[in-house]
Amino acid sequence: MQYFRLVAAIGVILFLFTAVMPWLTINIPMFGQFTVTMADIYRIFMQQRQPQPMQASPTEQVTNMVSSVLFMLASIILFPISALLGLVSILARRVALAAGLLAMFASIFWIAGIESLKSQIVEQASGGGVFGGLLASMLVAAIQVGYGVYIAVFASIVMFVAFFIKTGGRQYAPIRARAESWGSMQATVETSRLAGAVTARPARPAQRVRVEVVARGNSIVCRRCGRESPLTSSSCTSCGAAFQKATYGLRCPACSAPLKIAKRISADRFVCTQCFSDLRVYLAS
Repeated sequence: MQYFRLVAAIGVILFLFTAVMPWLTINIPMFGQFTVTMADIYRIFMQQRQPQPMQASPTEQVTNMVSSVLFMLASIILFPISALLGLVSILARRVALAAGLLAMFASIFWIAGIESLKSQIVEQASGGGVFGGLLASMLVAAIQVGYGVYIAVFASIVMFVAFFIKTGGRQYAPIRARAESWGSMQATVETSRLAGAVTARPARPAQRVRVEVVARGNSIVCRRCGRESPLTSSSCTSCGAAFQKATYGLRCPACSAPLKIAKRISADRFVCTQCFSDLRVYLAS
């Protein structure tokens, strides 16, 4: 079940019922108590399109005065709009936010209109208007906000709550399915990892670069004087120039010269420039 629809429906029903609840209460001594509802206001507005007799009931007189207040007019306009959006919010959750806001504004504007009406009565009394002295103070004390406004505020809060209820039971199913799928995938990965650890292929043995002599040179040629010396010599027997000898790394097996001084003639073939031996470089396990 999608719970936001249930909550939105409760809020809309409460808000619609406030149309027949008192939004304005007037207690006049010797005349009794008069209540004005939103339904009364709309009914009087519809009747004003037709010719009206000069005399009117006290409730209609006060209602005509209320309709001249800007805040109350805004509340009267917002009430049906928020009720319509509230009905739409039962099907579309996002509309519940707009419906709740308009319902809240309608209630706040009505309360502000009542206070504005009281201020107008006080101003007319102080200026010697029709409401003077004791009568003005009695009317200010008699005019009160009806309980329908507060129920409308509560209904708007209910619509707010409906907006924040994102999903119902069925809409959680895809999320639950994704969570279960993710959990099963994690379990599969973990199982595969453990199985791979047990049945892992043996690692390849480390491969090393080897240098072998294809054709060995007979002697070392000195780069300074050009004379030949035996392969085991560390320096020239003629001029005493020292030969290059590598103690580590890749080197010529014939004269121990570092491989970096050899000249490359193909992909794996080199010629040592010190003893002119033909070398082959390859990978061996």
